[in-house]
Amino acid sequence: MFIGFLWFEVLMSDPVTHLNDALGDRYRIERELGEGGMATVYLAEDLKHDRLVAVKVFKAELATAVGSERFLAEIRTTAGIQHPHVLQLFDSGEADGLPFYVTPFVEGESLRDRLDRVGQLPIPDAVRIATEVAAGLQAAHDASIVHRDVKPANILLGSGGAVIADFGIALALRSTDTERLTQTGMSIGTPHYMSPEQATGDHPVTERSDVYALGCVLYEMLVGEPPHRGKSVQSIVANILSGEVPRPRSTRTTVPKNVEGAVLRAIERVPADRFASCQAFGEALHDPSFRHGQDPTEAPLRSLRKWRAIAIASTASLALVVAFAAWATVLAPPEPAPEVVRFSIPFQTSESYATGRSQLALSPDGSHIAFIEQGAAPDRLKLRARDQIESWVVPGSVGALDPFFSADGTWIGYATVDALFKVPLTGGAPERIIGFSEARGVHWAADGWIYFGSYSGLWRVREDGGELTQLSQVRTELGETIHSRPVLLPGVELLLFTIGGGGEDQFEVATLSLAEGTIEVLGQGVSPTLTAIGMLFGRSDGTVMITPFDVDAPGIARTAQPALEGVTTKPGVVEYAVSENGHLVYLGGTNPVGSLVMVGRDGAEEVLIEDERAYNGPRFSPDGRRLTVGIGTPPTRQVWIMEVAQRQISPLTYEGNNYYGIWTPDGADIFFAHEVGTDVNIYSRPSNGSGTSEVVLQNDDQKYPETWSPDGSKLLFRIQDRESGLHDIWTLDPASGLRPLLDQPPNEESPKVSPDGRWLAYASDLSGSLEVYLTSFPEPGGRTQVSIGGGTEPVWAPGGDELFYWRGDTLVAAEVDPERQSPVLRRTDLFTGVYRRWPFHANYDVHPDGRRFVMIRGTGRGNDTREIIVAVNWLADLRRRLDSN
Repeated sequence: MFIGFLWFEVLMSDPVTHLNDALGDRYRIERELGEGGMATVYLAEDLKHDRLVAVKVFKAELATAVGSERFLAEIRTTAGIQHPHVLQLFDSGEADGLPFYVTPFVEGESLRDRLDRVGQLPIPDAVRIATEVAAGLQAAHDASIVHRDVKPANILLGSGGAVIADFGIALALRSTDTERLTQTGMSIGTPHYMSPEQATGDHPVTERSDVYALGCVLYEMLVGEPPHRGKSVQSIVANILSGEVPRPRSTRTTVPKNVEGAVLRAIERVPADRFASCQAFGEALHDPSFRHGQDPTEAPLRSLRKWRAIAIASTASLALVVAFAAWATVLAPPEPAPEVVRFSIPFQTSESYATGRSQLALSPDGSHIAFIEQGAAPDRLKLRARDQIESWVVPGSVGALDPFFSADGTWIGYATVDALFKVPLTGGAPERIIGFSEARGVHWAADGWIYFGSYSGLWRVREDGGELTQLSQVRTELGETIHSRPVLLPGVELLLFTIGGGGEDQFEVATLSLAEGTIEVLGQGVSPTLTAIGMLFGRSDGTVMITPFDVDAPGIARTAQPALEGVTTKPGVVEYAVSENGHLVYLGGTNPVGSLVMVGRDGAEEVLIEDERAYNGPRFSPDGRRLTVGIGTPPTRQVWIMEVAQRQISPLTYEGNNYYGIWTPDGADIFFAHEVGTDVNIYSRPSNGSGTSEVVLQNDDQKYPETWSPDGSKLLFRIQDRESGLHDIWTLDPASGLRPLLDQPPNEESPKVSPDGRWLAYASDLSGSLEVYLTSFPEPGGRTQVSIGGGTEPVWAPGGDELFYWRGDTLVAAEVDPERQSPVLRRTDLFTGVYRRWPFHANYDVHPDGRRFVMIRGTGRGNDTREIIVAVNWLADLRRRLDSN
């Protein structure tokens, strides 16, 4: 005992050094992550497996009271639980008499931290976290392991979702003599989440105790406080045993009734009255029909029905009621138009290259707003309830585009570059509907079909997936390039949609008869939708127009009037949406463009091109004297060449949709992506502009050139598989032809070969979010993670001793030595700024001098934002304004 306490005192004087001495052959401690009443947690590197881990070292007095052997025995019982929402046990043991165990390092925060920071959570976030924890607990229960201490501090929130930690600790403490434990000054735990049978010790602790605790945790996420409170442990326990719990909806009316019912059943005092399993609890959270107990809000309705029945039983009373109602109807003034209420939501924007895609959607009842926020990280879908202040990210929605709601408002959907997904509005994992490349504008109709556009025409698929049906074909003979944004008109088999032509302003509103397959052009415009008072459609100047609409003789009348101005536009889209009950949401502001700038390592800027345009994918020539950059938006993007010193710029390509230009190592040629419809192939052209563009690689996959090996023998390119939707890295060389380089199940993005040709850096979503990794080249070997907390768009320094990447909106320089077992020596934040990001293909480059970067700076510098503007009751107000004209 004396040795343990002496070691503890030394440890406290210099904990990292002494832990490294004790564990140095297995783990290298980097820093302390946090300290609690029982243990201290450290970030460490697992030297054997080249990975970051968390090492939890228990305090000496606790180890003495419990006993290291007992502690470790209980903890090791959980080693067999393999579940994505259970924190895995990597290792355990003793360090100079102190027990420790090792788990994966979860980059993020605990649920306790988040609740302390924000109070109540958005409802979908709360339901998702509870569902994930329930799944993890169910896996433990299936292995006959009860956690016994489910609480927010033991729930970790990382990029892969919620994971529950500290299995086995509560049982070890429970089996320890209470007096011995009390003498250490340690508390077994907070009582707020303790089941009644745990509080009294009268009944055995079973899986239903974990159900109870999780119910308390979800209650706190929804309401902001645990269900049972008090000024002392004794008063809290007394409330658990006898106190009443306020219904969640009494303080937060937006909580769905099934979620409230599930919480109330989970925290029933009698174990037999609770859910029999955590799985049943999780299922109830996603069952809109689930109820538990009597909803007091229904009592007044039943009372009203009772008195109404009594009144109707009397003929005289009935006559009096009818006469009064008629008198009241005559004298009552006409109901005024509802007042329009407006508010705005700040919106971070970034450059978008997507013709016919929207960043905004509104649920049919106007209660929820969905939007794709860009600029700081890989694009994700965000949701906000109209009556809530906070927005929340839909988990797993990396790369989301074109959000859409189901007709009943219970699902939110989105497109990616290669698939359609849906997620329950109450939370859950994204479900893949179907793989499809480059869907443009999606509409989930009440008939159970999902309609969407593309460069090949209009399509539909059932809401649960299945076979695709093509509804229209792009008529290239008429100059059409895209059919997008279909909307099914109610009661008739007619689609409204947008036809795109060869230029940015060549868009028309049209109808498609599903019965006959005929297309009728109504007039110039984009993004049509039908409302109760007429058809709305957009113009390229950001004006939304309204016109009368006749199903039998559709067209855009000359009497069309402006309904809304100042709406953000891009080719094929005006960013607005109207709900069925007349609420409006739109994106206000100018189109996202940028300036081409040179940025030093200290963040100092030098403007290369003042003109604000849609730039993308800049790349320096090998000597740094020239620059290739894409300019424009689909379907007319082109590759340009700039003489850096003279600031002179001219186009390299002239026709079609060309982008992602990269130099050959000798600077003689530019390879680029050439897109026609849904086909993306690789072309090349001499960098001096002579000759014509030539096909390099053409097949059924979508291919994007990324980089070269330094000796020029291998072209690395990214493939977007049409069937699986995965992004993989392939190589092309004269000796071996085409071969996959990285074709693992995760997506791989933005590869870069080191200057010496021996190492490959790339980004992958292996962990659930994009991180930067290193592997050997040309034959991939083991994988080493470089970034922490997110990483995209890796670019090597010319000397190969640094690797640059984006973490959020911060450019990081990682000093690396790939020859070492732990290749990352240090990470340094260089600067932060509003620069255009593109996680699939680096949207910046480093100059051959290693001291400067070419980047695309957002307009307005630090104020590169727009606003999502919400107008409640907008359609009724528009009707009133039209009637008064």
